[in-house]
Amino acid sequence: NGVHASASPFEACAELNNWLGTPFAETAFGSVLLDAGITEETIKAWSVDPQVTYGAPAMRITGSLFDALEDTETDYCAALCEMIANDGSAKDGIRIIAA
Repeated sequence: NGVHASASPFEACAELNNWLGTPFAETAFGSVLLDAGITEETIKAWSVDPQVTYGAPAMRITGSLFDALEDTETDYCAALCEMIANDGSAKDGIRIIAA
């Protein structure tokens, strides 16, 4: 017996897709993201916890997507996802950081 609790609505959506093959559109949070205009391609890219850059021009934030969304309620998580996706500084809200 076991229980797994996801750290955010986004992680729950990603885990349902990864573990059970549930299409994003068939998860409650995935449909919220798709309705907000976030593409399935972006959601898939985010599912591997990339580094993302977002925020005000003078105060850029770069870090783990999962960390940015951790412990958020559904509405706040969706708003953060929309902000990151619409940041405009990188494809799919993901900025590739050279090693």
